[in-house]
Amino acid sequence: MSIIFSVIVAVMLYLIAFLATDLKNRSKIFQIILLAEVILIVMTRFYQFWTTMGLDLDEALGGYNAWSILNYGVDQQLNHLPIYLYSWGSGMNALYPYITIPFIKFLGLSVFSYRLPMVLISVTGAFYFLYALIRSKFSNWRIIVLMGIIFLSPALMTSSRWAVESNLFPQLMVLSSASFLLFLIQTGIKRTLMFILFNFLTAISAYCYSSNWIFLATSTVLIYGWLYVSKKVRLKLLVVGALIIVLIVWPLIIFMYVNYVSRHQLSIFGLTITKLAVSRGASQFVFGDGPLLSAICKNIINSTTILVSGYDGLTKIDLPLFGPFYPFFLIFAFIGILRKVQRKFSSFDWYMLLLLISSIPTFLIIHPNYTHLNAIFIPILYFGCIGIMSIFNTKMLE
Repeated sequence: MSIIFSVIVAVMLYLIAFLATDLKNRSKIFQIILLAEVILIVMTRFYQFWTTMGLDLDEALGGYNAWSILNYGVDQQLNHLPIYLYSWGSGMNALYPYITIPFIKFLGLSVFSYRLPMVLISVTGAFYFLYALIRSKFSNWRIIVLMGIIFLSPALMTSSRWAVESNLFPQLMVLSSASFLLFLIQTGIKRTLMFILFNFLTAISAYCYSSNWIFLATSTVLIYGWLYVSKKVRLKLLVVGALIIVLIVWPLIIFMYVNYVSRHQLSIFGLTITKLAVSRGASQFVFGDGPLLSAICKNIINSTTILVSGYDGLTKIDLPLFGPFYPFFLIFAFIGILRKVQRKFSSFDWYMLLLLISSIPTFLIIHPNYTHLNAIFIPILYFGCIGIMSIFNTKMLE
């Protein structure tokens, strides 16, 4: 039944893309291959997603907190509308549990109802990204490779089927990246709206995973700086974008003040600024691992080892034997970056490169596992696609 449902959903979304873009003007062979790829992307997300991988403890507690907020307006600690869940005492990111509340209301609390929003967001992101690629006039071959490599990667397939709340982050990165791509090609009010949407998605992703706050801050500064220096955006629009981000993330700024300075829980506008029992920084950062320089060097080695080996000791994002990437994929990503350096970066290439550069602080100071490193998935997959296309475009392989 889930297979039939997946095919129906894929065909319906494909028809929407067919009517809304110039897909109908492209070759029949491309249309057939893309349809098959789209069906596979949807099927790998919908197929019995409620039965696989077992129930993670974070899923169980996130579901309970969502159910409690739905029925009583408070979490397990009786905090009213917390902006960060108390959870195990060291906290849990709140956005995904809040998203699941309508599903729990109508379907009841179950593994199915708690995971379903993640699956739907993942499928929506894949088709939004496809729409952006087609509207941006990407070539047929490039669309096929990008869609296949990115959305059939272990990283995005597994994270879209397992509702650990931090797995929402790469799904929102897909949505924000597609919005940025559309922003680059639009003009007038549509361009402004796409920039506003991009900033909105960037801001709410801060509620997905606290380990990526440094990444988000770094990437926002770099992208804004690049947009201003390259004169792609007027200063007025950058100010508007920055205000949108501040208006959305201000509770998290106060959250850091509460947990690192005042040590007293607050209630503002009906929201609880949660005071945690234990700082998450103690388990995430290397600052307490001996001399700082030595700890950073060790962290870089451990992060690199995890990426190369494909194994981090957990199973929340990767597939057994593969990790989040297929074998040798990092080599293709490295080749893709080199090829772009040798030639010319497009605006979207620059955007992806800035995302990759923004991951450097994570490598330096945050203890490595694939959940902590999930901000690098999209740029690595993107440059890996470029590497693969550059190899298959050589005369030797023609």
